[in-house]
Amino acid sequence: MGDRLNMTGLWIGTYRYANQDQPPVDFTALFGDDDGALWGTISEPGVTGGTSDIERAELRGRRHGCDIDFDKIYDGAGDLGHLVHYSGAISPDGAHAAGTWDFANYHGSFTLERSAGALIEQDVDARADVPLHYSTL
Repeated sequence: MGDRLNMTGLWIGTYRYANQDQPPVDFTALFGDDDGALWGTISEPGVTGGTSDIERAELRGRRHGCDIDFDKIYDGAGDLGHLVHYSGAISPDGAHAAGTWDFANYHGSFTLERSAGALIEQDVDARADVPLHYSTL
């Protein structure tokens, strides 16, 4: 079996604002992990009250053992067009990750859970219009 810490695949996540007045936001992340170089896409519901039902973002970063550090860069096609920094750790079994995020004066926590393998192919097919590419930092 390969490296269980390799993040390649579909992850289901939630981010929360430190200000508890804001509701948590669920998202999906499709990670590629090339020997610790992270890349991929994130999709989440549009929560700004703007015109977009779904926000999409590119992700890129690094994994060093259990430690992860990546940026979510919104594509600007929806209502958002900024960068959010994420930092955290993967559980030793490679099934979960958790940490913190920050952007300007906003910050909070996030959790990720690895999705079942059967769902990965289905999700990749559904996102065929979302390009994935490798990007170095």
